[in-house]
Amino acid sequence: MSAMSEARSKPTGGRDGHYIVTGYATTFNKYYKLFEKPDMIYYEQVDRHAFDKADMRDVVMLYNHDGRVVARTTNGTLTIKPDDTGLQVQADLSCTDVSRLTYDEIDSGLTPQMSMGFSVRKDQITTKEANGRIVVYRTILEIARLFDVSSVSFPANPGTVI
Repeated sequence: MSAMSEARSKPTGGRDGHYIVTGYATTFNKYYKLFEKPDMIYYEQVDRHAFDKADMRDVVMLYNHDGRVVARTTNGTLTIKPDDTGLQVQADLSCTDVSRLTYDEIDSGLTPQMSMGFSVRKDQITTKEANGRIVVYRTILEIARLFDVSSVSFPANPGTVI
């Protein structure tokens, strides 16, 4: 093995030579404002049990929901599990130059939060009127499939962290 390939197989960057990141791609049972218009405010939350039946067999980690895959559940570099706080994510970003760059961007605070790409099987929506505006509350009860988790610049859910 050459010195160059040996150096690539044993990354020395990151904190203590490791490129592991942890975070939450969503939180549970806490409404967050998804968007606001002059006549409407739309809040959303994810139920604690929304992932109980979700298809999470092959989930990828991306940067801002775009670009190259930096970790993946099927190769063991990405672990995802719901806990009492939210959807907990742990990723080993040591595999490629792109994944190590993503680690550096997370570590430096450029992408300090997370998001997720998913499809919904079941939700519940309630509305009310307040001060001449429609206020919508959506609770995601069941996720059908989780496609990706991403480190992001601007999350939909400000309660996320990585």
